[in-house]
Amino acid sequence: MKERFEVGEKRIDRKALIRQYKESRRPMGIYRVRHKASGRSLVGETVDLPAMLNRVRFQLNAGAHPNVELQRDWKKYRKPKQLE
Repeated sequence: MKERFEVGEKRIDRKALIRQYKESRRPMGIYRVRHKASGRSLVGETVDLPAMLNRVRFQLNAGAHPNVELQRDWKKYRKPKQLE
């Protein structure tokens, strides 16, 4: 039995949505997380930029980022606008 759910008047096939997501191209490249106040940056590369940004923010908020200096700055300033 196909798993379907309704959004408004449309019926959506969940497996088709998952397959579509997995087959979609994700932006890849080089990223930089910069602390405006100190001018320090973390530079990296990834095959999925949105996922990496989500991962870095989660690690910083959880206090578990592997870059000790970046984690220290995040803890000290704790302002999301400080990092771009």
